[in-house]
Amino acid sequence: MTLKKLEEKELFLIYRRYVLKFFPETVLKAEDHVRYLYLRRRYTGYGLYEGGRLLAFGLFITRPDAQELLLDYFVVLKKYRGKGYAEQFFREMKQLPDVAGVFLELPVDSEAGSFLRRIGIYPTGLVSELAPTKAKIWYEPVRVSPDAEVLPVKLGRLYEVVVPGFKEKRELVHRWDAEPESGERA
Repeated sequence: MTLKKLEEKELFLIYRRYVLKFFPETVLKAEDHVRYLYLRRRYTGYGLYEGGRLLAFGLFITRPDAQELLLDYFVVLKKYRGKGYAEQFFREMKQLPDVAGVFLELPVDSEAGSFLRRIGIYPTGLVSELAPTKAKIWYEPVRVSPDAEVLPVKLGRLYEVVVPGFKEKRELVHRWDAEPESGERA
């Protein structure tokens, strides 16, 4: 299995073929907007392949001056689900030399938390109210786990890419009301 960075043609083929099919309209970005971000080196993608077949992919918000990514869309193709490819995808992400970490947004009522912990993705103690659905922010440290105080700054720089006027909305990303569960890293 190989994780490879998607070229422009592959990324937009995947966007049209899978993202538009698997995600509700309320969370979709216009393809023109994704292209605008991509051409400015603020959007990238990786695909997990085996024998030339795409098994899973992740599309990410990025910045040319940052080493963190913000997961925008992630899909394990239907016929490959339940076979460990999501875990393999994130394990392979840890091998990327130019990525220091990956942020994920997970709806507060999601049941995926135990899976994320098992594969080394941890809650940050942050919650985002930027989208209609409140989301807990998780982080996959790739090389080094940054200090908890640095994570909101790094996340904020990524949100600036996709959230118009984020600097004025910064208070919509804040600490959780509740203490992290025992064993969770902040």
